[in-house]
Amino acid sequence: HESPGAQAMNELIRQAVESAIEKLPAGRKLRILEIGAGTGGTSAAILPVLPTEQAEYTYTDISPLFLNRAKERFKDFDFIDYKSLNIENSPADQGFSLHEYDIIVAANVLHATVDMTQTMTHVRQLLVDEGMLVLFEGTAPVRSVDLIFGWTDGWWRFSDKELRKSHPLLSTNQWDTLLKKCHIPDMVAIPSAKEQSDYGFYQTAILAQCDDSAETDKEKRYWLVLDSNDSTGSDLSKLLEKNGDVCIRATKGDEFKQISDHHFQLTSNSEAD
Repeated sequence: HESPGAQAMNELIRQAVESAIEKLPAGRKLRILEIGAGTGGTSAAILPVLPTEQAEYTYTDISPLFLNRAKERFKDFDFIDYKSLNIENSPADQGFSLHEYDIIVAANVLHATVDMTQTMTHVRQLLVDEGMLVLFEGTAPVRSVDLIFGWTDGWWRFSDKELRKSHPLLSTNQWDTLLKKCHIPDMVAIPSAKEQSDYGFYQTAILAQCDDSAETDKEKRYWLVLDSNDSTGSDLSKLLEKNGDVCIRATKGDEFKQISDHHFQLTSNSEAD
C-alpha cells in the first residue's frame, strides 16, 4: 500500500480509470470488476474517483479472508459487490454474466495462474466489446523479487511452457502478443519497454481495449471427458477450454468425490456414480 513503487503504479491506474470515466455518457452505469483484489491497495486508489451514482464495482478474490477484510475497510462505498472468483475457471460457471464489465482491473495477479491464454480468454469473456483492461504487472525477472516469491510453490506453478519457458512473468512484448491473440489488441505499456530497460524499473501499467471483431456470442459447447487419471485427459480438457468451451472431467478412483468445479472422481463399477 505504502511503497513508493506501488503508489506510483496505483496512481497511473487511477488516472487510466478517470480517463475512461470522462467518456462515459451521462446516466450510463460504469461496471468495474477487479480480479484478485487482495488487500485492496489498488482498489483504494480507484474507489474515491468513481461516480457514486453511476458506478458498480465488483471486488473479487479467491480468498474469503480478503473479501471479509475488504468489506470492513471499504464499508463507506455502498456500490461495491464482493464475490469469489477464480479466473482460471470459467466465469460463467461461477455465476458471472459474460460481456458485462466496462473495465477490468488486475494488479500483480494474472501471472499467478497456470495457463495465461486460458486466463486471458476468461478475462475477455467478462469484458464488453470495446471494454478496457487495466493491469499492473511485473514484466521482467528481478532477483530480489525471485528471492522473496521464489520460495513459494505458487510462483512456479505455470504450465504454459510454450509461452513462459522458465519464469512466471511476461515481458511487455509477450503481453502485447497474448492480448492480440485474445482479442484485446490495443495495448499501451507505461513505462515503455525501452524506458523500463533504461531505468531498470520493471513494474508496468498495461492498458488495453477490446475489439468487437471476435464472435463473443458464439454458442458455448460442453464436453464430458472420461479418462483414467493420466495426463491425456487433463491436456485435452485444457485445449478445449482454451477455445472457450466447458469441460466436465471424470477420472477413475476408489470412491465418488468432487475434486473441483469441473472434475469428478468416479468408481467405474457404480451405476449411481
